[in-house]
Amino acid sequence: MTLRGTCIGMQKTYILPGRKVYEYPYTPELFPFFYDKAFWQEYLDFFVANRMNTLVPVEWSSVRVVGEAERYPYAVEVPDGVFQKNVEMFRYITSECDKRGIWLVQMFYNIIVSKRLPNRTGSRTQLSHPTPLVRINTRKSTAEFVKQYPNVGLMFVSAKR
Repeated sequence: MTLRGTCIGMQKTYILPGRKVYEYPYTPELFPFFYDKAFWQEYLDFFVANRMNTLVPVEWSSVRVVGEAERYPYAVEVPDGVFQKNVEMFRYITSECDKRGIWLVQMFYNIIVSKRLPNRTGSRTQLSHPTPLVRINTRKSTAEFVKQYPNVGLMFVSAKR
């Protein structure tokens, strides 16, 4: 097998109050392991010891479109401090993967959006078809992500157009 590794789904075994399945903001309270550098060191060393070369985190909240924060401040699910912590951890994980020759492949969704966005626009959080606003945000977020994380692979999960 050319690609050997795991997919880490950032989910819980229960649905949070006022939310639907897959709607879990990435916070230290909900996902403490994500912020644990010692965990990541051990986990990625496990990859190397077992000849794994690919990590696919299902995480899509580590980028903010440059220049769009003022226009769409509600497109990001978590408060600024948590968002910055998420960016720092994702940079750390990608750097540690690079050091070990592990290819990190990022999944992007345009069928599930921040809970704050529908509250402002009147749309839903889970879409069968992305709205024009979600399409634009996905396109801009992806472009910004590639600029910020050029060594990370991309995988898209999208609703039909």
